[in-house]
Amino acid sequence: MAGAIGPMTLAVMSRATLRHTGRVLTANCATVVNYLCVFATAFTRFLPLLKPDFSHLPGVLRLMAFVGFAAAYGPLLLKPKHESQR
Repeated sequence: MAGAIGPMTLAVMSRATLRHTGRVLTANCATVVNYLCVFATAFTRFLPLLKPDFSHLPGVLRLMAFVGFAAAYGPLLLKPKHESQR
């Protein structure tokens, strides 16, 4: 179950943002990169056991995923609802 809450949180936030802003439920390139970062967090969590220099990598990847989400979806949440989907 390692790494299950992060991807689910991103999934719910992505879907809710797209639906509440009137957009189509499709993943853009930024969304795919965010998901890859959060999945990579689960795999890199065990790297510090082999090489202690990588102890910061899981945190950096998780931060990149959620900052990337804010950068990609923040502007959508600040604009009015998309006209074609009303």
